[in-house]
Amino acid sequence: MSVTIRSHTAADRQVLLGFIRELQEAERAIHDSRLPGDEVAGLCYQGLLGQGAEILIAEIGGEHVGFVAGWLAVDDDPLQTAEWRRHGYVSDVFVAPQWRGRGIGQQLLRAIGDRLRERGARRLRICALAANGPAMAAFRRFGFQPFEITFDRPLS
Repeated sequence: MSVTIRSHTAADRQVLLGFIRELQEAERAIHDSRLPGDEVAGLCYQGLLGQGAEILIAEIGGEHVGFVAGWLAVDDDPLQTAEWRRHGYVSDVFVAPQWRGRGIGQQLLRAIGDRLRERGARRLRICALAANGPAMAAFRRFGFQPFEITFDRPLS
């Protein structure tokens, strides 16, 4: 199985919208704070473009099997060193369900890390829903470690 990872093109728009919808629906199944994928896919896609994100597509034999997106970011936290505040932020990583468990997500993370390092990043940051155990396990396998943990509590 040979995975090709390449930069997205305008021709990939519909595929990316489908992947974003699937990703949003998967998160929506985990937490009720998420809106339906059909409602936000276009907004998310336009947000990636507006952010100047690197968007990479994974293909196997010409079939689109996943994507990753990220950009250079700078936190505004004055308590952190300037070097720590500047980082590569991975906003999305998705592998189609039938292709999971084959290391494609790891290859996508490696590829976006390489791209963002070329643009000046010295580290990567990524977020996951606390209840998304498979994503967190995949991120830990890649070498990510918790940095900050946000707690949430509804008020009655």
